[in-house]
Amino acid sequence: MLDEQAKKTMLRKIPHALYICGVKDGEEVNGFTASWVMQASFAPPLLVNCVKADSTSHAMIKSSGVFALSVLQDGQKELAQNFFKPLRRVGNKFEEIEFYPGPETGCPIIKDTLGYVECNVVSAVEQGDHTVFVGEVIGAGGGSVAINHWLELWRIRVKRSVLCLLQRPLSTINSFSLITLSTLIIYRLNLHAPNQSANLRRRALHRCCRRHAQTIIS
Repeated sequence: MLDEQAKKTMLRKIPHALYICGVKDGEEVNGFTASWVMQASFAPPLLVNCVKADSTSHAMIKSSGVFALSVLQDGQKELAQNFFKPLRRVGNKFEEIEFYPGPETGCPIIKDTLGYVECNVVSAVEQGDHTVFVGEVIGAGGGSVAINHWLELWRIRVKRSVLCLLQRPLSTINSFSLITLSTLIIYRLNLHAPNQSANLRRRALHRCCRRHAQTIIS
């Protein structure tokens, strides 16, 4: 006999991430907070997305055959809560949310997220109160949050690497280390001043090298 309490307890221990699933049907768009999502195949790249069978988004996915998933980051709980409520109760969920249409599907993609994937539905399993949509990934990209996070990590790593090299004794710095130092300085210049001309960056690199060389010698 099934222990209902044990069933609820164990099912709740299955970890899930949070996504905003963007859908469209013609000119109409909608979105909902999705959590029953997972990768299902490498080749071709497939994922499964479980959608409530009596929802507006379910009908839109069945009609259009496409959907997009925006990957949320930590601290976006309010955004997830905004898309939990059904369309018939709250109206346009994207009214105060910055989004853009996906280049492959036209489904709405949230701007300030870690990234997104766009999918073309290739199969569906209708069982219980949800439908398991199998989607082939036909588009993907990183959001502005992911790009800024990556750049900030690079700035920190470059700074640490340069400082580490400059703290080494002169006798231990070989040609390879000098090439590495120059490369790291170039990365740093490109990150902090990507719009500068090549000549300006080259002059700045020469100044940095001279200054760092004097620091090492002294």
